Amino acid sequence: LEREVRNIELGQAWAMSMIDLNAAAGRVCIDFANNGPAILRLRLHPRERLRWFEKAAEAARRLHDRCAESAALGNIGLAYRDLSDNKTAIDYYKSALLIAREMGTRSLEGEWLANLGTAFRHLSEYKRAIDYLKEALLIAIKAGDTKAEGARLGGLGLAFSHLGEHKQAIDYLSRALAIARDVGDRKSECEWLGSIGNTYSDLEDYKSAIDHIEQSLVIARMIGNRFNEGVCLCNLGLAHCDTGDNERGIGFL
Repeated sequence: LEREVRNIELGQAWAMSMIDLNAAAGRVCIDFANNGPAILRLRLHPRERLRWFEKAAEAARRLHDRCAESAALGNIGLAYRDLSDNKTAIDYYKSALLIAREMGTRSLEGEWLANLGTAFRHLSEYKRAIDYLKEALLIAIKAGDTKAEGARLGGLGLAFSHLGEHKQAIDYLSRALAIARDVGDRKSECEWLGSIGNTYSDLEDYKSAIDHIEQSLVIARMIGNRFNEGVCLCNLGLAHCDTGDNERGIGFL
């Protein structure tokens, strides 16, 4: 990516400028944007990603490619989520979901249902979040998409934790953790370990909390995830303070 990022940016700039004149350029515009949203999140500001995805949606409409349009609209929603505008994100997810259902594209349907669940969780509408995530989970299970199943189990765990249903939350998060370990997804393993630890903190079981968060911290450092490393250090500090070990807690903080 570091070697090619300038070429990628120039290629997309050309493709976006040519979609009115050239169908092949429209396809390039769609592929640049829709095939690498996870990579784009690493290097492009959400507002720049919006420009890419809006042009991809326009190109998809010109080419009458409804699946590509659904993907682009959903990715616009993801960019708005990264701007903390979850209400606008929900509007785009719903538009993307309607097209996915119209086309019978179950994988995209499940993806946008799950993202709707996440957006409603961020808006503290936990029961609506759970409804969407459960529907998305069923699609993942039927499709045999293990990684998506794990992500949706984890999302359900977070929603139940916010509702104060901690034992149910730990059950969902533990199932998500088991899948992350099975498929070798260290990033998700790190996230679910930390979330289980936080839930144990809510239950005032600080020994279990610290154990899980320490495991999460080891993985965060191993994979170079500085954001999660900071979250783990903060949560370890709070957990140690809650046990009365303020000196150690302050050290982590």
